[in-house]
Amino acid sequence: MEAHIRVTAIVVKGKSFLLIKRAQKDEFGKKTWTLPGGRVNLGENLEKAIKREVKEETNLDIRVIKPLGTWSAVKDKIWAIGICFLCKYKKGKVKISKEHSDFLFLRLKELNKVKIEKWIKDYVKLASEK
Repeated sequence: MEAHIRVTAIVVKGKSFLLIKRAQKDEFGKKTWTLPGGRVNLGENLEKAIKREVKEETNLDIRVIKPLGTWSAVKDKIWAIGICFLCKYKKGKVKISKEHSDFLFLRLKELNKVKIEKWIKDYVKLASEK
């Protein structure tokens, strides 16, 4: 079994947070809303990794505030270990990557406007308490 380290970001701009929509269907056949993030390269600093991933996927520059929590999942003989970071928008205009088809900035009270997974809601609620 392989182990992959992954990072995700709650990017906060004002009182809103960023969601991006996958261009390809997920393992359940849906084009889901998610958070920016991805795999950490071997030996890469975690803060540099999340800054790189957010830049690659959204073209935004961010400031990493702190880790919010960790998660773990196993799929197809890959063990993914992840860290979700609270990040603040610094500068830039959103330009999503080819991996994604849309983006939204939502406020906490607008969470139910789009279908998102429970883990994302949980991290957004946690970030809003900070």
